[in-house]
Amino acid sequence: SYAEAVRRLLDGVAYAERGERPTKEPPPEIKLPEEYKSLRRRKSGNERYWRYAYSRGLTDELIRRYKIGYCRTGEYAGRLIVPVYAFGELKSFVARAATKAQLKVRTPTGNKQSETLFNIEQLWGRERVVVVEGVFDALALHDEAVATFGHRMSDAQASLLRQAGCRQVVLCWDGDSLAEMAESAYERRLGFDEILVARLPAGLDPNAAPPYVLRRAVDLAGPYEAPLSQLGPA
Repeated sequence: SYAEAVRRLLDGVAYAERGERPTKEPPPEIKLPEEYKSLRRRKSGNERYWRYAYSRGLTDELIRRYKIGYCRTGEYAGRLIVPVYAFGELKSFVARAATKAQLKVRTPTGNKQSETLFNIEQLWGRERVVVVEGVFDALALHDEAVATFGHRMSDAQASLLRQAGCRQVVLCWDGDSLAEMAESAYERRLGFDEILVARLPAGLDPNAAPPYVLRRAVDLAGPYEAPLSQLGPA
């Protein structure tokens, strides 16, 4: 305490106790659940996960390429598992409930999704990249989209995109999130040459929009023109 320090100074017995510096705990290692099984092959017991995957617009080729799996038991029971890799390293995973009775999305403890982007490895070197919210949105545009896992692109994610060579960003969110995302992007000046906005019809997000509607919205993306508070679905 301050009083004790003054007393020791006056008595000539002030000293500093040197102890070991607290060691910084290493970040937890991200691993797929022990119960994770690949969805590559159809077999007894995984039919519901195939049905759910198809209902989200996934194809056999996407399931194989992105190593999508499922958990029948354990902490993530009843969920489709979408691993999030960056250059061979597992950064996180998204566990999406296959039924409405569960919390929609879960992620592993200790993951740092704000520091990575789903699908960034596939699009490294592209000058134009579409930025969406969720992994299923990105899979709907797997040849040109990355996902931020939320309604905001972090500074770390923007930096990662710039490192990848991206110069033009197309924001493609649902109507509820588009204004918020665009406002954040424009206010923070994320360092891209151009930030465009793709407007989807009211009530649709990228994963729910028919493919031709989604592609058209991206192709017709334009610069911000209206006041940000009025920005919304076309």
